[in-house]
Amino acid sequence: AAFVLAAGNVATPDVAQARSWLNIDESEATVRGWRVGYSRGFAGCLAYSRFTDDTTVWFGYSLKREYFIALTNPAWSALESGTRYRLHLRMVKYGKWNGSFLAFERAGEKGVFISNLKKSFIQQFAWAPSFRIFASGTRMAGLSLSGSKRALEAVEQCYEDRKFQARRDAEEYERRRRIAEAERQR
Repeated sequence: AAFVLAAGNVATPDVAQARSWLNIDESEATVRGWRVGYSRGFAGCLAYSRFTDDTTVWFGYSLKREYFIALTNPAWSALESGTRYRLHLRMVKYGKWNGSFLAFERAGEKGVFISNLKKSFIQQFAWAPSFRIFASGTRMAGLSLSGSKRALEAVEQCYEDRKFQARRDAEEYERRRRIAEAERQR
């Protein structure tokens, strides 16, 4: 998909984190076409579904990033990893929303990631029957969110069941981050 992007370059460790967190280490269930599971790197639970245009929609909750949404697609070659993009989301029945998404690359696919979203927003996203996402007025994707409400419920239950494990995984991540930082400063 060719689209023009309005971008701002930022130096951030979030790129590598977004890319590595979008993994399910322990599968919970498949809920109406959405795979749900726990991610150790993310210290939380997520759901994802791949669509016919090869876009994968991810959303979830973690101790590190609270509620998040990510989208990946192998056709989005114009995205520059590590760059922030101002994107526009239109959710059927729930209106329009603008956000600053971070671009990343994961397993040969480029994607965008936004985190620390309010619970009310992620609920509207999951309850919407479909959404479209735009970059500079050009549509990147328009997808059904069928089953996403149930998937969000499964994500929240997954997290509730694993919140102590998530706390341990987040503490371990922070410990490793501090060690790596100390080694870089030597």
